[in-house]
Amino acid sequence: MEAVLQVTLRARRRGHWAVGACLCASVLAPSLATADDFERCVSAFEQAQVERKKGGLLKARLELMICVQPTCPIAARQDCTRWLDEVDAALPTVVIEARDAHGREVRDVRVLVDSGLVATHLDGKAISVDPGTHSFHFELAGASPVDQQIVIREGQKNRQLGVRFDRGPAPSAPSAGPRPVPPLAIVLAGVGVASLGAFAVFGAKSLADEDKLETECAPDCSPEDADPIATERIVADVCLGVGIAALVGAAIVFLSRPTRPSEPTARAAQPRAMPVPWRVTF
Repeated sequence: MEAVLQVTLRARRRGHWAVGACLCASVLAPSLATADDFERCVSAFEQAQVERKKGGLLKARLELMICVQPTCPIAARQDCTRWLDEVDAALPTVVIEARDAHGREVRDVRVLVDSGLVATHLDGKAISVDPGTHSFHFELAGASPVDQQIVIREGQKNRQLGVRFDRGPAPSAPSAGPRPVPPLAIVLAGVGVASLGAFAVFGAKSLADEDKLETECAPDCSPEDADPIATERIVADVCLGVGIAALVGAAIVFLSRPTRPSEPTARAAQPRAMPVPWRVTF
């Protein structure tokens, strides 16, 4: 059967289509559906052998999938089925696993082989690749792409390929450190409270003294009797001003106090770098 098809193909290449068609039809006519089917089967039969010799097993497999269809001649299907089994056995496959800079596995990775897109995400399934040297390009959103030159050997199945991106989504930010009360805020608050206390004392004493003068000598009190009351009122006003200013200052210092850096205990909580048994050195 193969010899008949080869004669047909040589006749086609030399432009003798009619001769080739008659020759093949005499053997294959019982299973032939249409002339278009015959043309498609013969073309796939020929192209599969060409691609296979060049090492293009992926393209050869596509052609063989055509000539094993029920519309193709029985004898052609037998040869193509046998070749398809041989191509499947020789076709290498790879399984890709990717991790970000923090060691976390990521799946939203685009994979290109020789500039051709072969995967938009990783699902753990094997990817078929022609044997030979290939340029692998890996992309992850938020990370720099990774490029590798990898030699894939014929018949190598489920080769594990590991890729690690140099950066990725940052881990959760650590909690803010403590904000201790500044000593100055405590001092100012103490001054403010003491000053307000003094204001209350001197204010009350000035009122009491004024009531006493009104009872004892008003309205004939001498200036010397009234001077202590004026002094007490001045002291009370000063204490009030100092108290208010001190309390406002204490509030400002307290609210604007800096955050003390956290103790370096968070470093121990970060995940330790572990050996990566799946990673392949390219």
